[in-house]
Amino acid sequence: MDYRTHIIGGIALAYGAHQLIQIDPQQVVIFYGCCTLGSILPDIDHPEAFISKFIPLLPYALYNSVGHRTLTHGILFTAIIFLLVAFINIVAGVGIALGILSHIALDMLSPYGVAFLYPFNKERIKIIRH
Repeated sequence: MDYRTHIIGGIALAYGAHQLIQIDPQQVVIFYGCCTLGSILPDIDHPEAFISKFIPLLPYALYNSVGHRTLTHGILFTAIIFLLVAFINIVAGVGIALGILSHIALDMLSPYGVAFLYPFNKERIKIIRH
């Protein structure tokens, strides 16, 4: 999927979550910003991804070692990023985690799926079988 599709999905999920949870008005921009960042962050494992333009070496290292849609498209990555960011700001942590999860859910719609339980299980999960 295109990074713009992932951003739209992340913002849509952020909006839905914002309707369900109370967020301090001063934290709303942080919440939406982190959700937007989270919605493109999993593709840091692919050198051609939009986000890879901003971090030049890491995408090649990830792609060559674990491949695309494995480590950064899983629950372990989501939990680690959530904990690291939430330690600084809980609203930002929830936002980035929701963004990552929206990205993963959208990629599960593709014929390739994602290794959601990587590294514990390398099987790819697809929502729609093609």
